[in-house]
Amino acid sequence: MLIVIILPFIFAELYLSLSVVDEIGAGYSVLWIIGSIFLGLTLLKNSDYTISKGIENVANGKLGLDKFKNASMAYVFGSIFILIPGIITDSFGVFLLLYTIYLHFVAKVTPENKHFNNQEDNKKGDDNVIDVEIIE
Repeated sequence: MLIVIILPFIFAELYLSLSVVDEIGAGYSVLWIIGSIFLGLTLLKNSDYTISKGIENVANGKLGLDKFKNASMAYVFGSIFILIPGIITDSFGVFLLLYTIYLHFVAKVTPENKHFNNQEDNKKGDDNVIDVEIIE
């Protein structure tokens, strides 16, 4: 079943790559491949910084946990797709990176929560309950 999905993708990727080589020339195609590999490696190298900034935004209440997860996954997979040579994979990688930028800058609907670490505002439950540990 997987071969039915992958085989047409490989043929489409090969056809588009050869079409681009025919249009822009072999030298520019090689430069494009080397540039996309360099960009993908650079993005993957800086992924720890990007993800840590996302965690900081989640802690400050500027970014929701689901949006952080989606943005982090899109960033890493976008970097990997840009790293793989080919027209379709590069296009999909750029789309994923644009989606990451959208989630970080445009889709910020959650206001900053200033009382995130304040325990008095986040109380749940009854004040008359005594917490115990049962040891057998």
